[in-house]
Amino acid sequence: MRLWSIVLMLATPAAASAESGGEVGGLVWRWEEGETRRWLMETEVNLPAYMWLAADRTKEARIRAFQVSAVVECSVELARPRMNELSCAFTDIALRAAAITGDAGKGLVGPIVEEMAQKAFTAKLQIFQRHDGAITHMDLDEIEKKDTNRKTQRMDENLRLILARAVAGLELRMPSGGVAPDRLWAEYDATLMLAPSVAGSNAGVEIVHHIVEERANGSMVIETAGRGTVTSVELASNTLNTEMTGLAVFDVGRGMLTERIWSINGVPTAGSSMAEGYSGIPYVQVGRLRELAPGEMPDLGVTGEAALPGADVPSLQRWAPLGAKAGLVVPE
Repeated sequence: MRLWSIVLMLATPAAASAESGGEVGGLVWRWEEGETRRWLMETEVNLPAYMWLAADRTKEARIRAFQVSAVVECSVELARPRMNELSCAFTDIALRAAAITGDAGKGLVGPIVEEMAQKAFTAKLQIFQRHDGAITHMDLDEIEKKDTNRKTQRMDENLRLILARAVAGLELRMPSGGVAPDRLWAEYDATLMLAPSVAGSNAGVEIVHHIVEERANGSMVIETAGRGTVTSVELASNTLNTEMTGLAVFDVGRGMLTERIWSINGVPTAGSSMAEGYSGIPYVQVGRLRELAPGEMPDLGVTGEAALPGADVPSLQRWAPLGAKAGLVVPE
């Protein structure tokens, strides 16, 4: 299913029915004591430069794309006056990755992502989220470490970065005081706009959120559009101009995000070395998030290696875009 198809699902009935004026209040994240919230979180990332993955023992590989599908349960571990410290567990997860041409089909990526998925099961993701929705920090705790060598530490950090791309969809920042005059507010810092980078990435962004519909059940449909620049150590002298679009459904009464989709496209600036000889879009990130009903356990597909998007490698499953039956598409 393409992103525009998901947009139509979220935006029905038509957003044009929303009134254009007035203030909207109560846009604040809230958690009840002892409450557990469950989401399906999915993301797909096509990287502008390869990313190293490593297993605990001997195996290393360079990837250019990855997908995460996960069922995530979160609860408040510590409530603070302006921030909640959340503890999140991955109760089900599937990881898929596509290696660069030189590493594809050599039996390297599959065992690595299987090991990473197993580590995710044993880990707790710690999230610090302010009441306006901003995420200030994410970290993986309780990973069973077999040793402390540099390669293992890099693997753990890459796992955190990959999982963060899916969980970053939880950061939907609300307006100051929970009030949106004229149904609009701006944001100038967004975790969602960062790129996965072991050494860290920077993003200067300008994002506008717009309430396009108020639903009878007390939820609001929020449209997001923005742009920014992204740099990282892996990109070296390259800078990407990025554009973001998305839709979200926020339950005002419960103070929680129930659905969200997003798409981020990046192209190198004119002064970047990456702009020479490149075709297409070198950085793409799409994702979706949906609250799960009690007892609901969606089919996430399988963990393993896939061919690069558009490539046909006989020994590998074909890349299935987010929304298709990821991991179940096999060569003819």
